[in-house]
Amino acid sequence: MKIVEVSVPTKVTLFGEHAVVYGKPAIAIAIPRRIVLRGSASTSPGLRIRLSNVRVEIRSVRIDGSTEVEVDVDELRRILSYVVKGFEIACRDEVKGLDLEIRSDLPIGVGLGTSAAVSVGMAALCLALRGYEGSELVEEAAHLGWRIEREVQGAASPMDTFTVAYGGVRFIEPWIPRAVALDHGDLPLIVGYTPKRFTTAQLVAEVRKLRESYPQILNPVIELVGLVVEEARKAIERNDLEKLGELMVLNHRLLHVLGVVSLETEKIVRTVLEMGALGAKMSGAGGGGAFVVLAKDRRDVDKLSNVVEALGGRIVATSIEESGLKVFSG
Repeated sequence: MKIVEVSVPTKVTLFGEHAVVYGKPAIAIAIPRRIVLRGSASTSPGLRIRLSNVRVEIRSVRIDGSTEVEVDVDELRRILSYVVKGFEIACRDEVKGLDLEIRSDLPIGVGLGTSAAVSVGMAALCLALRGYEGSELVEEAAHLGWRIEREVQGAASPMDTFTVAYGGVRFIEPWIPRAVALDHGDLPLIVGYTPKRFTTAQLVAEVRKLRESYPQILNPVIELVGLVVEEARKAIERNDLEKLGELMVLNHRLLHVLGVVSLETEKIVRTVLEMGALGAKMSGAGGGGAFVVLAKDRRDVDKLSNVVEALGGRIVATSIEESGLKVFSG
């Protein structure tokens, strides 16, 4: 029996949130927090899933003679919807049944690309079981992962799926679509998250509604975000950290205009900037969730990490994952 294990990094968006949905470029970074999918084809039709260490929010616990625990079932349904859609699209009729285990220690739906990692992982696992391998498998998994996200969410850019498939620092050209690897020096980043109150689909829909109501105001904002991304690309390739930090703050302020920055994230951004960070911004769809901080150097990462945690932020990475999708079979 052939067993396939797929390891997929997660990611953080450095520049271009929301504007990428409207065809503007973006920059995203893979981070070394991986989601692992392990599976084998089964003669029994259908999909059997085991979740290991997958984190969901516990909403309440009550003990009064009997124990009752309420968890966020909606988040579980959302992540499993990508698994089911991936099975339908990528396994097709060639893999009738699948026994699957998913391992992750990241919370679901906080803007770190967990749905993209699951989508690409499912695509890669099914493709490996169908005989794909090497660069052909990675390329096909990136495109199929993007299709899975589009069908589940209704709309999605290729940013998340292409970044987790290929790894590193990626300049996303959604109009092609492709993800160009950026040459970069050391980027002393802190990636973390705060509680998230809305789904990506909800936030994207709200921004779309606002843009349709006030196109003369919102269209220029989208254009400006695209220009910031182009300048950020140059700053990364020159390893100009000061310029990069300034552009992060500018991008963050433009996202304020779109109404997607939470109070918790704003408090962290303002505080770390006052404490000497070169740049800081929300990341992803917003409404809480992921944020990213650019420190002056590696020593400053430790100091600012303490500040972030004191403000209630949870840190998940301080380095870049250069490798993307990994597939093992035996």
